[in-house]
Amino acid sequence: MHDLGLCKDEIDKFTDRLPPWGHLYMSEEEMALFLLCQGFDDKIKDFIVDKIYYSKCINRVSASRLKDIIMHCGMIIRSYQEYIAFAKEWPQPGVSALNDEIREKINNLGGGLKLSDIGIIGMEVCLEKYADLGECKEI
Repeated sequence: MHDLGLCKDEIDKFTDRLPPWGHLYMSEEEMALFLLCQGFDDKIKDFIVDKIYYSKCINRVSASRLKDIIMHCGMIIRSYQEYIAFAKEWPQPGVSALNDEIREKINNLGGGLKLSDIGIIGMEVCLEKYADLGECKEI
């Protein structure tokens, strides 16, 4: 949202008002309506919807699909670490945002998204390319 001349504190005010995992189970139209009902003006609403649904900076591959790609990439996997967090609290402190209603909405999406995918907030992978033995020469 820096494109709109907003600082980090102002950006946090917007993102903190988005429904947890709403970008996964809400259509673009549903998100736009939600944002309007939250009091966002059209300019900011359009900006947020564009970033959520069309940004090229957002990875749109599920964690399970990424793991599958990594496991079958043909390289040596030296290390693999997932960073998992279901701790986002909303709407009140101490209450997990991942309630039964959200789990059901995500499970009903289809398209192969697994509930376990949404808890992975990052991956750290170290891959090593196999030596090309075809180019080795006998001494």
